[in-house]
Amino acid sequence: MPPWSHTTEDTADKIPPDWLRVNAMVYGQLLARILSDPEPLPGRRRSSEEVVASVRAANAEVELRSMGFAVR
Repeated sequence: MPPWSHTTEDTADKIPPDWLRVNAMVYGQLLARILSDPEPLPGRRRSSEEVVASVRAANAEVELRSMGFAVR
């Protein structure tokens, strides 16, 4: 998916430590909040048919196929 795809040139030495630290803090807080909330998440697992219907409703079939995903 150029220009946004990752390549073999993407190595850990090219990631600024501050970026890793900030992302770890944000995702850690998010995960802690999700896991400690007494209310269940509002979502549910969707069937394959529901996912395909959502993809079609969003007109996203072409984009997903271009990324190598099969939409049945």
